[in-house]
Amino acid sequence: MLHALAVAVLCCAPAVEVRARVGNLDVVVALEGYREDPEMMKTYRSRYGERAVLCGSLGREGEVTISVIAERDNPHLPSGDWRRRLTREDAPPAGVEHFDCGEVACRVQTAGDAELAQVSYNAYPVLGGWCFDIHVSGLVMGGEEGAFTREAFLAVVKSFRAGYFRWGGSLEYPAEVLAVVHEAARRFPGDAAWVEAECKANPDDWARHFVLGMHLHSDAPPAALKAYLRALELLAKRKDLSPKESFVRMLAEEGAGLTLAATGKPRDGVVHLKAAYEAAAAAKSPLQGSFAYNLACGHALVPDAADAVKALREALDLDPSWRGRAAKDADFDKVRATKEFRDLVGAPPAGR
Repeated sequence: MLHALAVAVLCCAPAVEVRARVGNLDVVVALEGYREDPEMMKTYRSRYGERAVLCGSLGREGEVTISVIAERDNPHLPSGDWRRRLTREDAPPAGVEHFDCGEVACRVQTAGDAELAQVSYNAYPVLGGWCFDIHVSGLVMGGEEGAFTREAFLAVVKSFRAGYFRWGGSLEYPAEVLAVVHEAARRFPGDAAWVEAECKANPDDWARHFVLGMHLHSDAPPAALKAYLRALELLAKRKDLSPKESFVRMLAEEGAGLTLAATGKPRDGVVHLKAAYEAAAAAKSPLQGSFAYNLACGHALVPDAADAVKALREALDLDPSWRGRAAKDADFDKVRATKEFRDLVGAPPAGR
């Protein structure tokens, strides 16, 4: 198959940018003085696997601890229901207060006395098919909240973002794309429908059309193609694209090429796949190898054995591991028996 791009989850801050991934999401949160606790993270990972998003401390002395554990939001539940499900509290018991930060359900539990108490905050944002249990805990002395106040906790909750990208994370995308991606995650499972409505209301917004292409890429290739092509049309009208905007244009070219190939128009797809590969090569992007491989697949589907082999050779020069994939990839079936392909990859696997 044509090589599918990876996706991702991340955490970002004005002063300190903390990044993480879970499933197909890139998660972002603003944290002051965050330091990961490797031993605790190791323990969390052994218990929760990929659902352990982050674990560490805040503040200069590490007096406040923070962890984020993700739960699959399936079936989809609003934040308040997740608070009830994870805490088993229909109403707050003694020492616990329930409160909300916008649409995010929160709680705070205090244990101890007026001289020394342990205060634990939790928030349950629901984004992109996951519920995130954000837990922040620290000591309170003499009734003072110390370095970490409720306001500080609310700032963390408000900064928490997540979004779906077919490739990379939020650091690589312009603000226009991030705004749409993060808002779409809040709308899950109706995210694609929301982005589609946004495109209809804003037909000249390249960022919305690009995000729609990403969201529909796997499930609705014809609609994704229309979105990618509109994004490319609008980006072509802009002068002096920034590096991040150029990155988006490169991905839109690649997305258009893949969807054309997937819908039975590989010859048209090759035009876009070649543009994406050339842009990646010019930028010395880490995507160069993936795009060379996809270009080879596109040529093979035409079929055009000579150009398929040429592009595949370029992919192998960048990463020899593509050889094993190409040997089994059905996209090369139309050129597999040619001498050029066999000389590069080897004889067809037994049974073909």
